[in-house]
Amino acid sequence: MKDSPKIDPYRQSVFTPPGKTGIFSRVIFHYWNDKILFFNSGDDRKDLLKAAILLFGLFFVFTLMLVASPADPFVVFLDKGYERPSIVYSVGEIGEDVAISEYYNFSRRVIHLDQKKAESKIAKCFVATEDNNFFTHFGIDIRGILRAAFVNVIAGKVKEGASTITQQAARLRFLSRKRSMLRKAREAFYALWMELRFSKPEILEIYFNEVPLGHGTIGVEAASQFYFDKNVFDLNWGEAAVIASLTTRPRDFSPLRDVNESRMKVRVVFKRLIENGMIDIREATLSYRNLEEDYYSVLNRSPNESAFGQRLNLHPYVSAYVRSVLPGKFKRKLETGGLHIFTTIQEAHQRAAEETFIP
Repeated sequence: MKDSPKIDPYRQSVFTPPGKTGIFSRVIFHYWNDKILFFNSGDDRKDLLKAAILLFGLFFVFTLMLVASPADPFVVFLDKGYERPSIVYSVGEIGEDVAISEYYNFSRRVIHLDQKKAESKIAKCFVATEDNNFFTHFGIDIRGILRAAFVNVIAGKVKEGASTITQQAARLRFLSRKRSMLRKAREAFYALWMELRFSKPEILEIYFNEVPLGHGTIGVEAASQFYFDKNVFDLNWGEAAVIASLTTRPRDFSPLRDVNESRMKVRVVFKRLIENGMIDIREATLSYRNLEEDYYSVLNRSPNESAFGQRLNLHPYVSAYVRSVLPGKFKRKLETGGLHIFTTIQEAHQRAAEETFIP
């Protein structure tokens, strides 16, 4: 028995519904019908390729939604600078401002890096050790990733990382320290934005001011002052190699805690310098010998010493008093806000009072 003409339309494809079905369904069904027909060209190879491209596109969009945020470019391009110690000033004998106290949780001495300083000994040690393609890649080092993967597969364990200096700077500056695959992906995404926003010396400057190097030091200048009592750009090859050796595990490789572990890691730094043509074997040998004689052999410091104990605090009573009378909104920023607090205290009078009344 032949179907009634009224029944025939409902036996058609669900993607071509009858005229009285409703405009919303008709539009949706028509749209998906076109998409499905796109994968039905009659050539299986072409259809498979189209499906693979679609799946890859969906995967890329999904990954991008996980690792990226519309706010990320604004975070990078509107970066507001570093957290800095706050300093208290008294009045000197001729009316000048005299720094007498610092407040900080971690010691940081901000440095600025131009093109010349980006070729200094400390810069070469870090580039050779952490990212020898730093000046040529665009934030992500594909060759480095492949090399690290090969080395780790051969070793059967994670022996070599693939994070560039830009990625490390992005993590230290903008992201949390929590280890995860998502954070690694966001780290790479931020690295691309940083390469668009900053020059190579500026990226290296951010890294140098943010990298933790043990004993409460943040950044290479604070570390240089703590370990060698020198400006970071006055370091010799051996001293610069010690600072560069502390990036991965500063507690384990600290020369104050384990001289032998420090020696081993410093030799790795010199090896990388030689391999990258930044220093010859003769100069490396002489520099390491001088480090051994002038630093390791005479090193006699407590392994528990920290940069916090070296902070400027000429008059502790003044420091405590200033902290107690500051308004709450300033107290919250005292360790990180880089405040300059000027007092009317006469430094010479305060010093004389302490010598007289404090035994």
